[in-house]
Amino acid sequence: MGVIEVATFGDFSDATRRLFEMMREPLGMAVASIVAGNRTNELLRDSRRQAEKLQDQQEELSTRNEKLQVQTDSLRVSEERLQDQAEELRALNEELEERTELLRQQKSAVEQQREEVEKARDDLEQASTYKSEFLANMSHELRTPLNSLLILADSLKQNQSGNLTPRQVDSATVIYEAGNDLHLLINDILDLSKVEAGKLDVSWEDAEIADIASAIERTFTPLAQKKNLVFEVSVDADVPATLHTDRQRLMQILRNLIANAIKFTLQGSVLLRLHRVNAPTGERAGETDVVFSVTDTGIGIAPDAQEHIFDAFAQADGTTTRRFGGTGLGLTISRELARLLNGHLTMHSERGIGSTFSLHLPTSQLGATADTSHREIPISLPHERVAETPKTSTPPANHLCVTAAPAATVPSVTAESRELLIVEDDLRFANAVADLAREHGFEPVLAGDGEKGLEIARQRLPGAIILDVGLPRRDGLSVLDKLKADDSTRDIPVHVISAFDLKKPVLGDKSVGFLHKPVDLEQLEDVLLGFKSAADASMRELLIVEDDDAAAAAIKVALGQKDVQITTASTGAAALRALQESGNGFDCMVMDISLPDFSGFELLERIAKVDGLSMPPVVVHTGCELTRDETNRLLAFDARVVLKGPAARERLLADASLFLHDAGNKLPASPPESDIGRDDGLDAGRRTELHEKHILVVDDDMRNTFAVSGALEDRGAHVSLAANGQAALDILEAATSRPFDLVVMDIMMPVMDGVEATRLIRKMGRYEKLPVIALTALSDAENRQRCIDAGANDFMTKPFDVERLMSLIRVWV
Repeated sequence: MGVIEVATFGDFSDATRRLFEMMREPLGMAVASIVAGNRTNELLRDSRRQAEKLQDQQEELSTRNEKLQVQTDSLRVSEERLQDQAEELRALNEELEERTELLRQQKSAVEQQREEVEKARDDLEQASTYKSEFLANMSHELRTPLNSLLILADSLKQNQSGNLTPRQVDSATVIYEAGNDLHLLINDILDLSKVEAGKLDVSWEDAEIADIASAIERTFTPLAQKKNLVFEVSVDADVPATLHTDRQRLMQILRNLIANAIKFTLQGSVLLRLHRVNAPTGERAGETDVVFSVTDTGIGIAPDAQEHIFDAFAQADGTTTRRFGGTGLGLTISRELARLLNGHLTMHSERGIGSTFSLHLPTSQLGATADTSHREIPISLPHERVAETPKTSTPPANHLCVTAAPAATVPSVTAESRELLIVEDDLRFANAVADLAREHGFEPVLAGDGEKGLEIARQRLPGAIILDVGLPRRDGLSVLDKLKADDSTRDIPVHVISAFDLKKPVLGDKSVGFLHKPVDLEQLEDVLLGFKSAADASMRELLIVEDDDAAAAAIKVALGQKDVQITTASTGAAALRALQESGNGFDCMVMDISLPDFSGFELLERIAKVDGLSMPPVVVHTGCELTRDETNRLLAFDARVVLKGPAARERLLADASLFLHDAGNKLPASPPESDIGRDDGLDAGRRTELHEKHILVVDDDMRNTFAVSGALEDRGAHVSLAANGQAALDILEAATSRPFDLVVMDIMMPVMDGVEATRLIRKMGRYEKLPVIALTALSDAENRQRCIDAGANDFMTKPFDVERLMSLIRVWV
């Protein structure tokens, strides 16, 4: 409420007071009215402001309502969409559930299939193991009786006792040859099993192309001649000198291809050509292959049969096996071997015209000494031969062409004449050599094939032999091996003639010389003069390499004889000079291992490296205990080892006698207490080989023990037999008074196999170093290593040649 005050500097009069009294109430009401109006106006203004604010809020609310409506609509649409999505999700969930169930079922099925596959794999591995074991057992079961058959048939066909009729000898020969064929078939089946099992091994080496061509010629010329076929080996000038490959596997492929070509060719020719071609396009674009192509003029292969010709047991038609033989394994094995050598086989054939099988090997595998420049491989045409089948074409100058020729006849000779055996199938060339031989005082004896030459050499023991390499029935190198393995013929000097330029490793020290065809008169005269000089000279030369004067003197006393000229050397260098200065070479070298300047091992290695220097037969006379590695180093030089001791003199006499010829005759006999020189009806050479040696033969097959023990007893050995490894251990343990000198141990036997028996023998103190030769029908490297790891000294695969086994036994005893 408002208040109005009225003031004055003087006093209010009564009239003024009464006026104020009268005006107080109206004035108060006026003032109150003014105040109320002002208040009303203020309220009106507030109402107006609030109305405006309310209007603004209403407008804002309306806007919000509109937005809310939009949001509501949007939410409604979203809700509808969510409902649709929910429906879709529900459908998807249902579908996923169905798929999950299906996947679960599939997973269960896959797991079941996996278990089935694993079981099938285990079954397959077990079946493969059973198959391998079966093949191993069958190999043993087949090869063991086959070994006995071959040994006994070979012994019968040689008819050393002379009590068999020619028909019986022929029958024994048929048995022996059929056994060899069966041996080859067994090898093919085992090779196929190794191919299927992926267990074929490859041994990489630098192989000489010329040596391969030479080996092929030696092997297949006789087969071609038997069928009156032209056989040609052609080497193009740009073919490398060496190839880095597995020579054994390569030769196996070539043997399969060429043997097939000869087998299926009734007339005409077989050609082996070595050449280079560009490799197929692709990763090897720009490279070249060395190709070994075997082309024949045989029956050919029908188009419908070519697709399966590399399949196992496949033949061109149902009559092929009956007509030509074989199982059809060769090409299958060859294809897999080619793959192992990083190569491949191709074929082109026309029915009735012939076939060409080609082995492609990459030249990226050239050997370290490879030379890809153009040059001539030294393979030249031999001398002219009398042939019934004309050549189908004229070969180029570096072809080797050999055709069949009739065998030469054996003229009548007198027993008193100095005989020279000429083994040559070219009758005109043989007669020319014979005429020249008569002029030089020899009485020639001619043989037209290898078998006949070997037979005459054994029967007549000629003073010398001229031997051609390319011969029918048995090639010259095989004849040479047989001559040097036979005690009665090993000392006959042999001069080899060949159209091939044979390397020294091929001939070794088995021949006194080599002539390369064509041969001129002057060369033949030199050969005959050499034979004549050797026949006139009876003096044998012995080189003793020993730094101990007393030991050297003892050896001279033991081996000294008026017809043995002895040279001594106290150092390796002196021995090397003596060998180089010796005109005719030494017949034997007795050597100690420990020398002042360098060891005996190094001396042998230096001798081998000197061109033109022939390695004499070596007897190592040493007091050193040799390790297995050292023994193997000596064996590489065909050295015989005699340990200094009580029995050394007898051993030294025996071994040196073999090398100085006339075993046991020209050298002094052993002391009276030894019976090494007694005449018990055995061959002298055989007595000195195994006389009084005590050998244990362990084999569960009595046929095999009969064959092996018979061969050993013929050579003077005392033989004990055991049917299994445990029996062998019992026999060795019981041998207290007379220990054994060697064990021939079969590997696959009942009760205890040979590997375990050998391992246990090595644990027996006194037999820790007893030589053990393992015999097995399994020829793979893994099986050989098992035998060596068990302690075997050496290894031989069944069926084996009895002479090779005897040679191996002589080395170790």
